[in-house]
Amino acid sequence: MRRIKIVSTAKYLPRNKVTAAEIDKKIGEKEGWVANKSGVLVRHFASEDETSPVMGAIALKEGDIKKAETLFGAAAGAGNEVNYNLGIVSMKNAEYDKAVKYFVKDEDVNSALAKMMAGNNNGALQDLEAFNMPNCFMKEYLKAVIGARTAKENLLFESLEKAVSINPEMKAKARNDMEFARYFENPKFKEIVK
Repeated sequence: MRRIKIVSTAKYLPRNKVTAAEIDKKIGEKEGWVANKSGVLVRHFASEDETSPVMGAIALKEGDIKKAETLFGAAAGAGNEVNYNLGIVSMKNAEYDKAVKYFVKDEDVNSALAKMMAGNNNGALQDLEAFNMPNCFMKEYLKAVIGARTAKENLLFESLEKAVSINPEMKAKARNDMEFARYFENPKFKEIVK
């Protein structure tokens, strides 16, 4: 016997609303017939652009992680994009090993961050090196964090210097980022983040 359990539920109402009166008219019944038979006054119909992955992405953007996870789960097996989004959900739930599995086909800042948080700094660095996006401050910042975590000061300082040259706002972040705590008094670090 197969065991199953409900792990979560979610709700999404598609944008396209159709009233019972409109359905009455469409099927040739007197107004009120559908409402009396079903008790439903308004129905929502999904349009072609309202797929589970799209609705999941909307929920994720709105901060409803549980709803996003349910909607992406409903689309599981629909391709790498769905897996990628499930990886993002896993990251937000601090399930880093799970995220790494969802990002298995990807090499970017999200896959690197998942690997780094799961304790695989070498794998994270490989993903960042393979990620071909010029002027990506987050790529360089994460490489700097890996440098700090692995005591590779050249990697730390070169990458941090690149990150702050691309996005100067990262100076303030780095000054307070506990990943760099042991370098807070280092003259080279201070020069980069001033």
